[in-house]
Amino acid sequence: MDIDQLIREGLQKLAQGVSTQVRIALVTSVDKGKAVCEAQLVDSEVLVYNIRLRATDDQADEGLIMFPKVGSYILICQIANDGGWLMLMGSEYQALSIKRNGKELGQVLVDLIGAMKNLSHATAVGESAKPTNLPEIVQVEQSLKAVFGL
Repeated sequence: MDIDQLIREGLQKLAQGVSTQVRIALVTSVDKGKAVCEAQLVDSEVLVYNIRLRATDDQADEGLIMFPKVGSYILICQIANDGGWLMLMGSEYQALSIKRNGKELGQVLVDLIGAMKNLSHATAVGESAKPTNLPEIVQVEQSLKAVFGL
């Protein structure tokens, strides 16, 4: 038996008895501080509260969090053993956060762009002028802020 078959059978064995529901819902509110949202199931009028936007429920401030846009559609999965709901994917996002070692990627990139806007070099006759492509650098900065919701 090859390794793929062993993995497949192992996963099937682990999943036995675990009922999983994947549903489509319409986002009604987002709490960025708690990294949760609320959404209404599209096939009923049931409102689902405290849908996790991160994989763990330990309130860790690291990792990837995608914040869905209010009014957008999301796929949510019910976690086994009454573990609540988790967002799997969304149709639109209002912000994205990628944190590691206390640093947020979006802010690091915006800071880098800020340093590029002020870039100068020492020359024989003094400091060089600001970059000649400053409008393009500013546009990249605005695009980054829009992607990361900053």
